[in-house]
Amino acid sequence: MNRFRLLLPLLGLLLALTGCTDTSSAPQPDEILTNHAGLNLEILSPEALAAALQTIDQTASDQGVEVHVSQTLGDAMTLYVAYTAIFPAGTDLEGLAPGAVTLSADGKTLLASSQSSTWETLDEDETTLVCVNSFGFDKEIVTPGTEVTFTIDGFQRDGTPVFDATHTFTWTVENEGTVKYVDVKDDQGNMKGTCNFSAFAMNATLWDWQDHYDAPAAFLSSLQLLDESGQPIPTNASGSGSNNARKQFRIPVNLADVAAVQVGPYITEVPK
Repeated sequence: MNRFRLLLPLLGLLLALTGCTDTSSAPQPDEILTNHAGLNLEILSPEALAAALQTIDQTASDQGVEVHVSQTLGDAMTLYVAYTAIFPAGTDLEGLAPGAVTLSADGKTLLASSQSSTWETLDEDETTLVCVNSFGFDKEIVTPGTEVTFTIDGFQRDGTPVFDATHTFTWTVENEGTVKYVDVKDDQGNMKGTCNFSAFAMNATLWDWQDHYDAPAAFLSSLQLLDESGQPIPTNASGSGSNNARKQFRIPVNLADVAAVQVGPYITEVPK
């Protein structure tokens, strides 16, 4: 009986240890995302980062150009696509950039955001171009199980095609980053708009924005995620829109830190 009593605590400890989350084998962000996209991913927990990452590892070649899509980062509303393009030796990469870059999902096609795209040479021989494009939606489009098609319409310089072959990639989305929704209300509880946000972006609609602001940019600047002390959480965001506005974050947000959202003059608490 005494031996049995001694084994019970040991069994409980073993169960607790085996229930711990092992993040040692969790996917890590490609250096294209950490070094070239201007994204500060350190704020994210290992669990949140792992949920946002998906390894694609697809290659397409044409006209001597080999494009390799390595990884995506994001959630159902925001997606970064990281890839490299290797060109034939002797290609002048000065000013060379992807042509139109699109993402198609759920019957919708979106152009890459110029505010969130980057490309630069990667190696000393200057044969490799490293690229990141981002796509943003105002609602959940790129949901797990959805098939997406990513298309690069050749590479150009100053609008003139240099390599006009189209590179196309298709995969099924696995990213399951969290998206939160709140109703924007005034002090009397009247609905004034809506807001949804994730670690990477926020979208907001304010029906009476023109009653408070003379220009869309002024309304856009009001959009904030607030911490427990009521202070804006740093995001280094860029955005656009009018009564429907979107901000995309260069500094992703730890969702556990978000206590409220500010949309125009209205502050709404975020349920835990």
